[in-house]
Amino acid sequence: MASACFLAFLTGFLSLSQEILWVRLFSFANHSLPQAFAFVLILYLLGIASGAAIGKLFCQRFLNLWLVSGVVLVLASFFDFACPWIYANYVHTNWQLILGGGLICVTALFKAIIFPIAHQLGVPSSGGTVGKKISQVYVANIIGATLGPIITGMILLNYLTTQQSYALCALLTFFTGAYCLVSNVKPAVILGSTLLAIFYFSFFFIINPNLLIAKIAFPGDFRHIVETRQGIVTVYKDKEGDIVCGGNVYDGRTNLNPLINSNGIQRVIILSLLHEKPERVLLIGLSIGTWLKLITSFP
Repeated sequence: MASACFLAFLTGFLSLSQEILWVRLFSFANHSLPQAFAFVLILYLLGIASGAAIGKLFCQRFLNLWLVSGVVLVLASFFDFACPWIYANYVHTNWQLILGGGLICVTALFKAIIFPIAHQLGVPSSGGTVGKKISQVYVANIIGATLGPIITGMILLNYLTTQQSYALCALLTFFTGAYCLVSNVKPAVILGSTLLAIFYFSFFFIINPNLLIAKIAFPGDFRHIVETRQGIVTVYKDKEGDIVCGGNVYDGRTNLNPLINSNGIQRVIILSLLHEKPERVLLIGLSIGTWLKLITSFP
């Protein structure tokens, strides 16, 4: 019973964590349009419904549901990580919307297969506590699904990039699959596969951690890519002042040279003539920070 609840908890946590990552990635690719969230949510719910239906069929046709769960989750771990890279290769084509929707749906489908299986594993073969056991598995799944967006959206994305977060979630999905296979596969095979998975997913922590976002952002000569839980800022090199985009949307240029004046900084420089001894300045809207830099440079 405890194992079934643990499985339900982990799949709920990982499923909603993946949804948060897809909202971030798909929204960035589509220039932070508000419709992006609704699109991801609809496709994710469709994937969950489809996956649950498939899980029901597995419960009816297979006796060793731990083996089924392990195989599904191991496959899901590699598919989950491959999906954003597949999407990134087509994001600048006319296929990005259809392909992205399909990949989001299938990502949700894989882990939703486990939901009815976890209930089947948690229900005793005899006795009158079926309702109680089902509710326990259900609550475990809800707790995991609640913690997923909180931990991934508020904590994980504040310390890791989107690419690294995808890799970590995929690795955790593999671990969950390995946990399900412990009693069905030889320990040596489990250990060897786990070490290979750790090596594979860790590779994407070592290489350029912003590579995934760089493939989706506007093509250009990047100076910086900054990812935090608040969003993604990309800075491009340009001879007339670096171009800054927030959420893959043009925000302006950063330039401190009044002779170039590509960002109209004469508007803030003239303020130094309008007040002999400024001491306090109210700045509404930080944006790139060029005006703030100039204002703090006034005598």
